[in-house]
Amino acid sequence: MSGGGLVPVGTAELQQWLARLALPSPADGDADRIDRLRVLEQVKNAICAAQAAETLTFNTSQRDAQVAAGYAP
Repeated sequence: MSGGGLVPVGTAELQQWLARLALPSPADGDADRIDRLRVLEQVKNAICAAQAAETLTFNTSQRDAQVAAGYAP
């Protein structure tokens, strides 16, 4: 694992983040709102990348299971 001690985010933690993101914005003025919009865009991009990687891993797992079960593509 890379990232200097970073730990992957599990499903329960993602659900907690989702709930917290639904709360009203704590922004203090428009400058803060612009900063939040920038960071939210970065979060959205990171989530899209994580979803693509998870989809690829799931697809590979399913194909491997099918091959192991004798259902070669």
